[in-house]
Amino acid sequence: MTRLLQALERQINILDQGKAPDYDIIIGVADYFFSYSERCHHLKEDLIVSKLRVSHRNVIYMGRFIVEHQDIRERAMRFWKAASYIRLGAYISSSEIIAAARDFITSKYRHMREEEESLFPTAESFLTAAEWAHIEDCLDLDVHARPQSQTVQMYRRLSDHLLARDYKDGGGSSPLG
Repeated sequence: MTRLLQALERQINILDQGKAPDYDIIIGVADYFFSYSERCHHLKEDLIVSKLRVSHRNVIYMGRFIVEHQDIRERAMRFWKAASYIRLGAYISSSEIIAAARDFITSKYRHMREEEESLFPTAESFLTAAEWAHIEDCLDLDVHARPQSQTVQMYRRLSDHLLARDYKDGGGSSPLG
């Protein structure tokens, strides 16, 4: 996720300099974060938080992550809508795209940092192997009748494609490492 955010930042900086960015990367990253977060990433985290709140009442403060996910969803939606204007060929000012993207990027980095520092260590400390298995079982019940592993693979391929394109455009490190 970090590398995708970095690829997006590069394109937004290009746009901010008045140059032509790779709009396919901007649109692809918007699609990735808007749909992947909803279908896979935040779903798993919400299940982790729910399990922590039910089974381990002493970590009830973790519920703030569900509220943060709603905030991230709203910011991702604003960014995705801005990118959709590009896709449709509709007018949207560069400043609107830049503002929506930077707002999303900043909030996503902050959220990821908080997860790494708080949510994930707490989950590792408190959840049992049976609780982790239950979470994985719930994830396998994809609303589109597609096994979760296939959904994750689909998004991994999209991520790899976007990173390869960004690398080809001169950004970032090799998509293989």
